[in-house]
Amino acid sequence: MLPCRRPDTGLTAMSTLLEIKSSMLRQVQNRQSFHHKTTVATASDSAQEISEMTSAVRKDTEDDDFFERLKRVLKKESRLHSGQFEGVLNSSTPPPPETVRQSHAMEEMKPTKEEVEMLYEEALYTVVYRSGVVSSEHTANEDKLFEYLQKVFGVSVNEHEVILQRIREAKGPGYALKVTVVEAKNLLAKDSNGFSDPYCMLGILIGQQYTKEPEEKKERKFSFRRKKEKMEKWSSVKDALPAKYIQVTKVKNNTLNPVWNENFLFEIDNTSMDQLHLDIWDHDDDVSVAEACKKLNEVSGFKGMGRYFKQIVKSARANGTAGASEDNADDFLGCLNISVNGIPVGGLDKWFKLEPRSSSSRVQGDCHLILKLVITQRDTLLCKRTSSLIMHEMLLRQLLQYEHRQREPDYYNWKGEVSKFAFTVISHHRTQTDLSPFQNAVVQWQTCSKLHQKWNMDYSYLLELLKHIEEQWDPAVLQREQEENLAESFNSFAEHCLLQLRKLREIFPVANSIAIGRLEFLLRCLSQIYSMQPFQSVCPFHNELHVEIATALKKGTLEWYEEMQIKERLKRKSETEHLHSLIKLVDAVHRDLQMSQSVYNKLFVR
Repeated sequence: MLPCRRPDTGLTAMSTLLEIKSSMLRQVQNRQSFHHKTTVATASDSAQEISEMTSAVRKDTEDDDFFERLKRVLKKESRLHSGQFEGVLNSSTPPPPETVRQSHAMEEMKPTKEEVEMLYEEALYTVVYRSGVVSSEHTANEDKLFEYLQKVFGVSVNEHEVILQRIREAKGPGYALKVTVVEAKNLLAKDSNGFSDPYCMLGILIGQQYTKEPEEKKERKFSFRRKKEKMEKWSSVKDALPAKYIQVTKVKNNTLNPVWNENFLFEIDNTSMDQLHLDIWDHDDDVSVAEACKKLNEVSGFKGMGRYFKQIVKSARANGTAGASEDNADDFLGCLNISVNGIPVGGLDKWFKLEPRSSSSRVQGDCHLILKLVITQRDTLLCKRTSSLIMHEMLLRQLLQYEHRQREPDYYNWKGEVSKFAFTVISHHRTQTDLSPFQNAVVQWQTCSKLHQKWNMDYSYLLELLKHIEEQWDPAVLQREQEENLAESFNSFAEHCLLQLRKLREIFPVANSIAIGRLEFLLRCLSQIYSMQPFQSVCPFHNELHVEIATALKKGTLEWYEEMQIKERLKRKSETEHLHSLIKLVDAVHRDLQMSQSVYNKLFVR
């Protein structure tokens, strides 16, 4: 923010203005044309008032309570020219509209006809292949969603049917489950030192093959690994329980609260019936089940299918040290079975209570997982031409533009609120395209900051979007083009804000409390941008913020003064009127300086 102007400098300027005005009034009073009784009285009174104020300023300069007395003098002067200024800030009048400028960001908001058609196909594809459990904020009515999208894109019924038919006849997408094994807590101690060496083994159980006898299902739960006698007893069951893409985490030694933060991706055949199964084991063997599983993965590749848990156990025994026995096998610490069809649209970030595999098992603790169902092999034209990030930004922009036209909100308090239909499409598309939290934050910011330059959104909402970017900052996920786009959005928004500051007196008048509130959050947005790591990373070469603001204010003040000067010059027809216009000009500068000191300055020094 701008450094505060030193009080003695500003007050000296006020004193000088008062002296100039007093001098001018005396000159005007002494002229023949001002000898009319009423005019002379007015000029005399005004000159006397200014003289008193000037004297007060000079006298109080030497006193300890100089600032307090000068405040009273200036308040009295303010009432002479602008009425009771103290109550003006309670105004609830809508603020003046902001200046709109043409920029590259604005041009990007105008997609071509071909882009609109591809984007419509992308939106329909999202609705047709949506998955996940919806919330009360969504709508599940497919026909209503189609009607909504037709209105958004201006597509006729016939055009809609042609595109929809093409989507349904094309090859459907593949689904995948993203799993982040975050951590576990309060596990059982299996080792003599009072700790365990836990690791996780996880995979997908194919739904149609995951069947057991009712009584067996009540007694025992599936596990990737069993002791020899239990595996023999379940020989008829284990062959019916293939686990695709069995993966394992690293072993965390000597802990009951392991932290893994490891990510896995599993293909899903049937979103309605497939399940994620996870075991947690205590590692004891030289070559454990975990190592055997890793070796199988190396041989068969990540996409190897039909891998049975009995193969893993056999491999562990074959590759382990001689004499490996059941007595020193990994100890079971708990398991989880999670249905894929129970995962919400936006994913699931949850602590799960560990379950035993049978009534005789003793387990305790919880496991923290993050789950998200995404689409792979997306078969749309737009998907083949651009990135998921750009696709989502285009779709979000299209929907927000339509929502804005429908709601016609007050430009100064619109926070991007959308209907259920728009929210449903946006949330499904964001999940299907597998945007990370940081990528989603970037898309929201880039879209809304561009829309703001056309429709002026709520600055407090934009500030929250900026904070979200800072919280989710992850430079590893941004490609070069995406970094450039983010930098352009920061620079474009900052230029827009600085342009508004040049028009400070017009756009943020001190008489309008709503406008002053917007000014405060505008300055906070600029401060947030220039202080956060994402901006410094993608825009390494930039001026200091206080320099940019000072430059904008100086230019704006000069433009304002020159405009005032031109207006007064046009009114001059005689020498008397010339002096009168100069007095008005000094009055205007004086009032502006006073209002800047009492209202604007408080915002710029925070």
